[in-house]
Amino acid sequence: MVTAPVHATAARIHLAAFGGAPAAFDDVVFRRAEGGAAPTLVSDELRVRIDAGGFLEAVRMDEVLLTQASIAPSVDAPVESLLGAALSGPPAHAGTALTAAGRSFGGAPFEWKAESAAAGATLTCVSGGGAGALAFTSPPAVARGAVTLVLEKTALVLPEQETFGQEGVRKIIVGTSEGPQPFVLSAAPGSPGFSFSSRRTARGLRVQLAPAAGAPQGADGASVLLSVDLSRENDAARDLLRKARDFETAGKKGSAAEAYERVALEDHYLPAFRKDAEEAAARILGDGRGRLAAAKALSRSAKRFRSAPDLRKVVEDGEALSKEYAEHPFGVEAGALAEEARRELESVREQAVEKGVERLYQRATDYVENRQVALALALHEEILRVAPEGNEFRAEAGKKVLELRPQVERQRLGLYGPRK
Repeated sequence: MVTAPVHATAARIHLAAFGGAPAAFDDVVFRRAEGGAAPTLVSDELRVRIDAGGFLEAVRMDEVLLTQASIAPSVDAPVESLLGAALSGPPAHAGTALTAAGRSFGGAPFEWKAESAAAGATLTCVSGGGAGALAFTSPPAVARGAVTLVLEKTALVLPEQETFGQEGVRKIIVGTSEGPQPFVLSAAPGSPGFSFSSRRTARGLRVQLAPAAGAPQGADGASVLLSVDLSRENDAARDLLRKARDFETAGKKGSAAEAYERVALEDHYLPAFRKDAEEAAARILGDGRGRLAAAKALSRSAKRFRSAPDLRKVVEDGEALSKEYAEHPFGVEAGALAEEARRELESVREQAVEKGVERLYQRATDYVENRQVALALALHEEILRVAPEGNEFRAEAGKKVLELRPQVERQRLGLYGPRK
Protein backbone atom coordinates (compact mmCIF):
# COMPACT_ATOMS: atom_id res chain seq x y z
CA MET A 1 0.00 0.00 0.00
CA VAL A 2 1.33 3.40 -1.00
CA THR A 3 -0.10 6.76 -0.04
CA ALA A 4 0.57 9.48 -2.57
CA PRO A 5 1.88 12.92 -1.52
CA VAL A 6 -0.74 15.58 -0.91
CA HIS A 7 0.16 17.40 -4.13
CA ALA A 8 -0.03 14.27 -6.32
CA THR A 9 -2.13 14.75 -9.46
CA ALA A 10 -1.75 11.33 -11.10
CA ALA A 11 -0.77 7.74 -10.37
CA ARG A 12 1.22 5.28 -12.46
CA ILE A 13 2.11 1.64 -12.15
CA HIS A 14 5.47 0.61 -13.61
CA LEU A 15 6.15 -3.09 -14.08
CA ALA A 16 9.62 -4.25 -15.14
CA ALA A 17 10.99 -7.78 -15.20
CA PHE A 18 14.73 -7.39 -14.67
CA GLY A 19 16.83 -10.37 -15.58
CA GLY A 20 13.81 -12.28 -16.86
CA ALA A 21 12.26 -12.72 -13.38
CA PRO A 22 8.44 -12.65 -13.46
CA ALA A 23 6.51 -9.93 -11.69
CA ALA A 24 2.79 -9.26 -11.34
CA PHE A 25 0.26 -6.85 -9.83
CA ASP A 26 -2.97 -8.12 -8.33
CA ASP A 27 -6.07 -6.40 -6.95
CA VAL A 28 -4.87 -2.90 -7.77
CA VAL A 29 -7.14 -0.21 -6.36
CA PHE A 30 -6.88 3.54 -6.88
CA ARG A 31 -8.82 5.83 -4.62
CA ARG A 32 -9.06 9.44 -5.74
CA ALA A 33 -8.37 12.00 -3.03
CA GLU A 34 -10.92 14.71 -2.44
CA GLY A 35 -9.86 18.15 -3.64
CA GLY A 36 -9.56 20.37 -6.69
CA ALA A 37 -8.44 19.36 -10.13
CA ALA A 38 -4.79 19.34 -11.09
CA PRO A 39 -3.58 22.77 -12.25
CA THR A 40 -3.58 23.07 -16.04
CA LEU A 41 -2.31 25.86 -18.25
CA VAL A 42 -4.66 26.60 -21.13
CA SER A 43 -3.54 28.61 -24.17
CA ASP A 44 -5.79 28.62 -27.23
CA GLU A 45 -6.27 24.93 -28.11
CA LEU A 46 -3.26 23.86 -26.07
CA ARG A 47 -3.40 22.44 -22.54
CA VAL A 48 -0.21 21.93 -20.50
CA ARG A 49 0.01 20.12 -17.17
CA ILE A 50 2.78 18.86 -14.87
CA ASP A 51 2.05 15.82 -12.72
CA ALA A 52 3.43 14.58 -9.44
CA GLY A 53 6.01 12.49 -11.30
CA GLY A 54 7.58 15.64 -12.75
CA PHE A 55 6.28 14.84 -16.22
CA LEU A 56 4.95 17.58 -18.44
CA GLU A 57 2.22 16.80 -20.95
CA ALA A 58 0.96 19.01 -23.80
CA VAL A 59 -2.41 18.21 -25.33
CA ARG A 60 -4.30 19.82 -28.23
CA MET A 61 -7.96 19.00 -27.93
CA ASP A 62 -7.77 15.18 -27.42
CA GLU A 63 -4.43 14.85 -29.25
CA VAL A 64 -1.32 14.33 -27.11
CA LEU A 65 1.51 16.36 -28.65
CA LEU A 66 4.26 15.91 -26.08
CA THR A 67 4.49 13.52 -23.19
CA GLN A 68 7.14 12.71 -20.57
CA ALA A 69 8.75 16.08 -21.32
CA SER A 70 10.98 15.97 -18.26
CA ILE A 71 14.63 16.64 -17.63
CA ALA A 72 16.77 13.71 -18.79
CA PRO A 73 20.49 12.88 -18.80
CA SER A 74 20.39 11.61 -22.40
CA VAL A 75 18.12 10.09 -24.99
CA ASP A 76 19.63 6.73 -24.10
CA ALA A 77 18.40 7.04 -20.54
CA PRO A 78 17.57 3.69 -18.86
CA VAL A 79 14.02 2.75 -17.97
CA GLU A 80 14.55 3.79 -14.35
CA SER A 81 15.12 7.43 -15.34
CA LEU A 82 11.66 7.53 -16.90
CA LEU A 83 9.94 6.80 -13.60
CA GLY A 84 9.56 10.47 -12.79
CA ALA A 85 10.79 12.86 -10.15
CA ALA A 86 10.13 13.87 -6.57
CA LEU A 87 8.59 17.34 -6.59
CA SER A 88 9.69 19.61 -3.77
CA GLY A 89 7.45 22.36 -5.12
CA PRO A 90 4.09 20.96 -6.30
CA PRO A 91 2.63 22.26 -9.57
CA ALA A 92 1.34 25.77 -8.93
CA HIS A 93 -0.78 27.79 -11.31
CA ALA A 94 -0.41 31.56 -11.04
CA GLY A 95 -2.02 33.63 -13.75
CA THR A 96 -0.50 32.61 -17.06
CA ALA A 97 2.30 30.47 -15.62
CA LEU A 98 2.49 26.91 -14.32
CA THR A 99 5.57 26.05 -12.21
CA ALA A 100 6.99 23.08 -10.35
CA ALA A 101 10.35 22.17 -8.84
CA GLY A 102 11.94 18.95 -7.66
CA ARG A 103 14.66 16.40 -8.15
CA SER A 104 14.85 14.03 -11.07
CA PHE A 105 15.83 10.38 -10.82
CA GLY A 106 19.42 10.45 -9.55
CA GLY A 107 18.91 13.56 -7.42
CA ALA A 108 19.56 16.34 -9.97
CA PRO A 109 17.47 19.42 -9.11
CA PHE A 110 15.30 21.04 -11.75
CA GLU A 111 12.60 23.65 -12.12
CA TRP A 112 9.71 23.54 -14.58
CA LYS A 113 7.91 26.56 -15.95
CA ALA A 114 5.19 26.73 -18.57
CA GLU A 115 3.87 30.13 -19.61
CA SER A 116 1.08 31.12 -21.96
CA ALA A 117 2.33 32.72 -25.15
CA ALA A 118 0.88 33.81 -28.44
CA ALA A 119 -0.09 30.72 -30.42
CA GLY A 120 0.92 28.29 -27.65
CA ALA A 121 3.13 28.13 -24.59
CA THR A 122 6.76 28.64 -23.61
CA LEU A 123 8.23 25.58 -21.85
CA THR A 124 11.36 25.94 -19.72
CA CYS A 125 13.25 23.34 -17.72
CA VAL A 126 16.29 24.58 -15.81
CA SER A 127 18.55 22.21 -13.89
CA GLY A 128 20.72 22.95 -10.90
CA GLY A 129 23.76 23.28 -13.13
CA GLY A 130 22.31 26.15 -15.16
CA ALA A 131 20.52 25.67 -18.47
CA GLY A 132 18.86 22.27 -18.46
CA ALA A 133 17.63 19.82 -21.05
CA LEU A 134 14.12 19.19 -22.29
CA ALA A 135 13.28 15.59 -23.12
CA PHE A 136 10.00 14.50 -24.65
CA THR A 137 8.35 11.84 -26.80
CA SER A 138 6.31 12.78 -29.85
CA PRO A 139 3.45 10.55 -31.01
CA PRO A 140 4.47 7.44 -33.01
CA ALA A 141 2.09 8.42 -35.83
CA VAL A 142 4.24 11.41 -36.82
CA ALA A 143 7.64 10.07 -35.79
CA ARG A 144 8.86 9.06 -39.25
CA GLY A 145 9.18 11.36 -42.26
CA ALA A 146 7.32 14.19 -40.60
CA VAL A 147 9.87 16.00 -38.43
CA THR A 148 11.71 18.96 -39.98
CA LEU A 149 14.68 20.65 -38.30
CA VAL A 150 15.17 24.31 -39.22
CA LEU A 151 18.74 25.65 -38.92
CA GLU A 152 20.06 29.16 -39.45
CA LYS A 153 20.34 28.95 -43.24
CA THR A 154 18.76 25.66 -44.18
CA ALA A 155 16.38 22.94 -43.04
CA LEU A 156 16.33 19.16 -43.18
CA VAL A 157 13.82 16.38 -42.71
CA LEU A 158 14.87 14.16 -39.82
CA PRO A 159 16.67 11.10 -41.25
CA GLU A 160 15.31 7.63 -40.65
CA GLN A 161 18.28 6.64 -38.46
CA GLU A 162 17.52 5.15 -35.06
CA THR A 163 19.62 7.85 -33.39
CA PHE A 164 20.48 11.30 -34.73
CA GLY A 165 22.07 14.53 -33.53
CA GLN A 166 22.24 18.10 -34.84
CA GLU A 167 23.60 21.38 -33.47
CA GLY A 168 22.10 24.84 -33.93
CA VAL A 169 18.46 23.81 -34.37
CA ARG A 170 16.21 26.90 -34.37
CA LYS A 171 12.87 25.22 -34.94
CA ILE A 172 11.32 21.75 -35.00
CA ILE A 173 8.22 21.14 -37.12
CA VAL A 174 6.31 17.97 -36.25
CA GLY A 175 3.71 16.89 -38.80
CA THR A 176 2.88 17.57 -42.45
CA SER A 177 0.02 19.14 -44.35
CA GLU A 178 -1.18 15.65 -45.35
CA GLY A 179 -1.10 14.20 -41.84
CA PRO A 180 -2.27 15.34 -38.40
CA GLN A 181 -2.26 19.09 -37.88
CA PRO A 182 1.39 20.12 -37.31
CA PHE A 183 2.83 21.77 -34.25
CA VAL A 184 6.08 23.69 -33.94
CA LEU A 185 8.81 23.95 -31.30
CA SER A 186 10.98 27.08 -31.61
CA ALA A 187 14.12 28.17 -29.77
CA ALA A 188 13.89 31.31 -27.64
CA PRO A 189 14.25 34.62 -29.56
CA GLY A 190 17.89 35.60 -29.90
CA SER A 191 19.08 32.07 -29.16
CA PRO A 192 21.66 30.46 -31.47
CA GLY A 193 19.49 27.36 -31.40
CA PHE A 194 19.81 24.23 -29.36
CA SER A 195 21.53 20.89 -29.54
CA PHE A 196 19.10 18.27 -30.82
CA SER A 197 19.40 14.52 -30.29
CA SER A 198 16.81 11.85 -30.92
CA ARG A 199 16.17 8.16 -30.57
CA ARG A 200 13.32 6.15 -32.04
CA THR A 201 11.44 4.00 -29.52
CA ALA A 202 8.27 1.94 -29.52
CA ARG A 203 6.49 4.83 -27.81
CA GLY A 204 7.47 7.35 -30.48
CA LEU A 205 10.34 9.67 -31.25
CA ARG A 206 12.31 10.40 -28.08
CA VAL A 207 13.92 13.84 -28.32
CA GLN A 208 16.25 15.84 -26.11
CA LEU A 209 17.02 19.54 -26.47
CA ALA A 210 19.94 21.21 -24.70
CA PRO A 211 21.89 24.48 -25.02
CA ALA A 212 23.83 24.64 -28.28
CA ALA A 213 27.51 23.72 -28.02
CA GLY A 214 29.53 26.90 -27.66
CA ALA A 215 26.45 29.08 -27.14
CA PRO A 216 27.23 32.68 -26.13
CA GLN A 217 27.04 33.44 -22.44
CA GLY A 218 23.53 34.38 -21.44
CA ALA A 219 21.90 32.66 -24.41
CA ASP A 220 18.69 30.88 -23.42
CA GLY A 221 19.01 27.20 -24.25
CA ALA A 222 16.40 25.98 -21.78
CA SER A 223 13.25 27.48 -23.33
CA VAL A 224 11.11 26.19 -26.17
CA LEU A 225 8.06 27.87 -27.66
CA LEU A 226 5.40 25.27 -28.46
CA SER A 227 3.07 26.66 -31.17
CA VAL A 228 -0.25 25.06 -32.12
CA ASP A 229 -1.91 28.09 -33.68
CA LEU A 230 0.02 28.34 -36.93
CA SER A 231 -0.96 31.95 -37.66
CA ARG A 232 2.48 33.01 -36.43
CA GLU A 233 4.07 30.50 -38.76
CA ASN A 234 1.96 31.92 -41.60
CA ASP A 235 3.32 35.38 -40.83
CA ALA A 236 6.92 34.10 -40.73
CA ALA A 237 6.47 32.27 -44.04
CA ARG A 238 4.88 35.36 -45.59
CA ASP A 239 7.83 37.52 -44.46
CA LEU A 240 10.38 35.06 -45.89
CA LEU A 241 8.43 34.87 -49.16
CA ARG A 242 8.37 38.69 -49.34
CA LYS A 243 12.12 38.79 -48.71
CA ALA A 244 12.67 36.24 -51.51
CA ARG A 245 10.67 38.40 -53.93
CA ASP A 246 12.66 41.48 -52.91
CA PHE A 247 15.89 39.58 -53.64
CA GLU A 248 14.53 38.58 -57.04
CA THR A 249 13.51 42.16 -57.86
CA ALA A 250 17.02 43.35 -56.92
CA GLY A 251 18.56 40.79 -59.27
CA LYS A 252 19.97 38.65 -56.44
CA LYS A 253 18.67 35.40 -57.86
CA GLY A 254 20.88 33.17 -55.72
CA SER A 255 19.58 34.71 -52.50
CA ALA A 256 16.03 34.59 -53.89
CA ALA A 257 16.29 30.91 -54.83
CA GLU A 258 17.72 30.05 -51.42
CA ALA A 259 14.89 31.91 -49.67
CA TYR A 260 12.24 30.24 -51.85
CA GLU A 261 13.76 26.83 -51.16
CA ARG A 262 13.74 27.54 -47.42
CA VAL A 263 10.03 28.43 -47.56
CA ALA A 264 9.29 25.24 -49.51
CA LEU A 265 11.12 23.08 -46.96
CA GLU A 266 10.65 24.89 -43.66
CA ASP A 267 6.98 25.65 -44.28
CA HIS A 268 6.09 22.43 -46.08
CA TYR A 269 3.09 22.08 -43.76
CA LEU A 270 1.61 25.33 -45.19
CA PRO A 271 0.49 24.17 -48.69
CA ALA A 272 -0.21 27.61 -50.21
CA PHE A 273 3.21 29.02 -49.30
CA ARG A 274 4.98 25.82 -50.26
CA LYS A 275 3.38 25.78 -53.74
CA ASP A 276 4.30 29.42 -54.48
CA ALA A 277 7.84 28.95 -53.21
CA GLU A 278 8.43 25.71 -55.14
CA GLU A 279 7.20 27.27 -58.40
CA ALA A 280 9.31 30.42 -57.92
CA ALA A 281 12.44 28.44 -57.02
CA ALA A 282 11.95 26.13 -60.02
CA ARG A 283 11.57 29.13 -62.34
CA ILE A 284 14.68 30.94 -61.06
CA LEU A 285 16.83 27.83 -60.94
CA GLY A 286 15.54 26.68 -64.34
CA ASP A 287 16.68 29.96 -65.89
CA GLY A 288 20.08 29.74 -64.21
CA ARG A 289 20.47 26.07 -65.10
CA GLY A 290 19.76 26.76 -68.77
CA ARG A 291 22.18 29.70 -68.97
CA LEU A 292 24.88 27.73 -67.16
CA ALA A 293 24.46 24.76 -69.53
CA ALA A 294 24.75 27.09 -72.54
CA ALA A 295 27.89 28.69 -71.11
CA LYS A 296 29.43 25.25 -70.51
CA ALA A 297 28.68 24.14 -74.09
CA LEU A 298 30.19 27.34 -75.50
CA SER A 299 33.23 26.91 -73.26
CA ARG A 300 33.87 23.39 -74.59
CA SER A 301 33.64 24.61 -78.19
CA ALA A 302 35.78 27.70 -77.52
CA LYS A 303 38.55 25.67 -75.89
CA ARG A 304 38.54 23.15 -78.70
CA PHE A 305 38.88 25.78 -81.46
CA ARG A 306 40.86 28.31 -79.37
CA SER A 307 38.25 30.97 -80.13
CA ALA A 308 39.00 34.20 -78.29
CA PRO A 309 35.56 35.83 -79.01
CA ASP A 310 33.73 32.76 -77.66
CA LEU A 311 35.97 32.61 -74.60
CA ARG A 312 35.25 36.29 -73.90
CA LYS A 313 31.51 35.47 -74.10
CA VAL A 314 31.95 32.60 -71.63
CA VAL A 315 33.77 34.93 -69.22
CA GLU A 316 31.00 37.53 -69.51
CA ASP A 317 28.18 34.99 -69.06
CA GLY A 318 29.96 33.22 -66.19
CA GLU A 319 30.63 36.46 -64.33
CA ALA A 320 27.00 37.56 -64.80
CA LEU A 321 25.69 34.24 -63.44
CA SER A 322 28.20 34.34 -60.58
CA LYS A 323 26.97 37.79 -59.58
CA GLU A 324 23.27 36.97 -59.89
CA TYR A 325 23.53 33.63 -58.06
CA ALA A 326 26.18 34.72 -55.56
CA GLU A 327 24.40 32.97 -52.64
CA HIS A 328 23.73 29.73 -54.50
CA PRO A 329 25.88 26.80 -55.75
CA PHE A 330 25.11 28.03 -59.28
CA GLY A 331 27.13 31.14 -58.52
CA VAL A 332 30.16 29.15 -57.37
CA GLU A 333 30.04 26.89 -60.42
CA ALA A 334 29.58 29.81 -62.82
CA GLY A 335 32.44 31.71 -61.18
CA ALA A 336 34.75 28.71 -61.62
CA LEU A 337 33.70 28.41 -65.28
CA ALA A 338 34.44 32.11 -65.89
CA GLU A 339 37.86 31.81 -64.23
CA GLU A 340 38.74 28.76 -66.32
CA ALA A 341 37.69 30.56 -69.52
CA ARG A 342 39.70 33.61 -68.47
CA ARG A 343 42.86 31.51 -68.10
CA GLU A 344 42.21 29.86 -71.45
CA LEU A 345 41.64 33.26 -73.07
CA GLU A 346 44.93 34.51 -71.68
CA SER A 347 46.65 31.46 -73.16
CA VAL A 348 45.01 32.08 -76.54
CA ARG A 349 46.07 35.73 -76.43
CA GLU A 350 49.65 34.83 -75.58
CA GLN A 351 49.76 32.33 -78.41
CA ALA A 352 48.30 34.89 -80.83
CA VAL A 353 50.87 37.48 -79.74
CA GLU A 354 53.71 35.02 -80.28
CA LYS A 355 52.52 34.19 -83.79
CA GLY A 356 51.95 37.87 -84.57
CA VAL A 357 55.42 38.83 -83.34
CA GLU A 358 56.95 36.07 -85.45
CA ARG A 359 55.14 37.35 -88.56
CA LEU A 360 56.27 40.93 -87.84
CA TYR A 361 59.88 39.78 -87.51
CA GLN A 362 59.71 37.87 -90.81
CA ARG A 363 58.26 40.90 -92.61
CA ALA A 364 60.89 43.19 -91.07
CA THR A 365 63.61 40.81 -92.26
CA ASP A 366 62.15 40.92 -95.79
CA TYR A 367 62.15 44.73 -95.70
CA VAL A 368 65.84 44.79 -94.68
CA GLU A 369 66.73 42.46 -97.57
CA ASN A 370 64.90 44.80 -99.94
CA ARG A 371 66.68 47.84 -98.41
CA GLN A 372 63.40 49.22 -97.04
CA VAL A 373 65.00 49.91 -93.68
CA ALA A 374 62.48 52.53 -92.56
CA LEU A 375 59.63 50.00 -92.78
CA ALA A 376 61.80 47.36 -91.11
CA LEU A 377 62.59 49.77 -88.25
CA ALA A 378 58.89 50.48 -87.71
CA LEU A 379 58.09 46.77 -87.49
CA HIS A 380 60.94 46.05 -85.05
CA GLU A 381 59.77 48.95 -82.85
CA GLU A 382 56.26 47.42 -82.94
CA ILE A 383 57.74 44.09 -81.81
CA LEU A 384 59.33 45.86 -78.82
CA ARG A 385 55.94 47.35 -77.97
CA VAL A 386 53.80 44.19 -78.11
CA ALA A 387 56.16 41.29 -77.44
CA PRO A 388 56.15 40.03 -73.81
CA GLU A 389 59.31 39.69 -71.77
CA GLY A 390 61.18 36.51 -72.65
CA ASN A 391 59.89 36.38 -76.23
CA GLU A 392 62.66 35.08 -78.50
CA PHE A 393 62.17 37.85 -81.12
CA ARG A 394 62.08 40.73 -78.64
CA ALA A 395 65.84 40.70 -77.94
CA GLU A 396 66.65 40.41 -81.66
CA ALA A 397 64.31 43.29 -82.45
CA GLY A 398 66.11 45.43 -79.86
CA LYS A 399 69.43 44.82 -81.58
CA LYS A 400 67.95 45.51 -85.02
CA VAL A 401 66.47 48.81 -83.86
CA LEU A 402 69.96 49.99 -82.79
CA GLU A 403 71.39 48.94 -86.17
CA LEU A 404 68.61 50.36 -88.34
CA ARG A 405 68.13 53.80 -86.79
CA PRO A 406 71.51 55.17 -88.14
CA GLN A 407 70.72 53.69 -91.58
CA VAL A 408 67.29 55.30 -91.66
CA GLU A 409 68.83 58.62 -90.63
CA ARG A 410 71.41 58.39 -93.47
CA GLN A 411 68.68 57.64 -95.98
CA ARG A 412 66.68 60.61 -94.77
CA LEU A 413 69.68 62.92 -95.08
CA GLY A 414 70.33 61.62 -98.59
CA LEU A 415 66.75 62.29 -99.62
CA TYR A 416 65.91 65.53 -97.81
CA GLY A 417 69.18 66.97 -96.65
CA PRO A 418 69.97 68.42 -93.18
CA ARG A 419 67.08 69.68 -91.07
CA LYS A 420 66.63 73.49 -91.21
